[in-house]
Amino acid sequence: MNVLRPFICLCCCLVFLWSCTTRQQIVAYNGIDRNQELCAFVFPNPAASMRLIQLKEQYDFETLLVDSKSEMEIAMQLMHWTNSRWEHNGDNQPSKNDALTILKEAGSGSQFRCVEYGIVLSASLNAMGIPARVIGLKTEAVETTKYGAGHVATEAYIKNLDKWVFLDAQMNYVPYVKGVPLNAAEYMQAIIHQRELLELYNANGKINAITAKYRIDWVVKYLFYLNARFDATEANEKCQGKSHLMLVPEGAKEPTVFQRDNPIDYCLYTRNLKDFYPKPLVK
Repeated sequence: MNVLRPFICLCCCLVFLWSCTTRQQIVAYNGIDRNQELCAFVFPNPAASMRLIQLKEQYDFETLLVDSKSEMEIAMQLMHWTNSRWEHNGDNQPSKNDALTILKEAGSGSQFRCVEYGIVLSASLNAMGIPARVIGLKTEAVETTKYGAGHVATEAYIKNLDKWVFLDAQMNYVPYVKGVPLNAAEYMQAIIHQRELLELYNANGKINAITAKYRIDWVVKYLFYLNARFDATEANEKCQGKSHLMLVPEGAKEPTVFQRDNPIDYCLYTRNLKDFYPKPLVK
């Protein structure tokens, strides 16, 4: 039995790796052009939002970003700044889910979840005129997993690149392939098909290979289902009665429960990248 044990363990590991690879290979989306947009993603006008004006002035973003010359540099710097506000604590929540409250309580020593990093970074980017949204990431087993089935990050629309970009303020990085920053859906595809070209960057430059591998290996399970709120303004308007859009891979089911007990009754579903990544509408 002792002789067979290493062989059995090796076989189990190979089967596990094969199954993970097979599962990842089906993560693909419909990219066909649509004649009509499903629903607009709406973002606040930074000159008209008192909360964004207060956020920008109270935390002196103009001084913080004085050396940032492009929107991507601004996004990187604000991501780094958000990352530095508190240490991650997955079990603690703020009294209110808005950036000013989170930052005030963090300044008094409170620590928060990935959700709060996403909220603060998104609000900070919107305050600087860069449309940004909190993006929810969910595992394939989102319905049956009891704990740890989701992660939260940020996506920002970078105008000169004409594309959405994924930013993880908790982990403090942006994924790149061949010098181009990726959105969440592109990130998953790069992990599957271009892993050798995938690099992670933050405001300090390229992240070392060992840390980058850890970050990628950790997040890959969460990049299956993606969801984001339609309206990032205080109006929080809905589309077809739903507040969020969820991007679902081809062939996958549309999940209706999060971590066994929490209904996902707030999402419209799509399998089309064009629906999830349209140009933003600023109001």
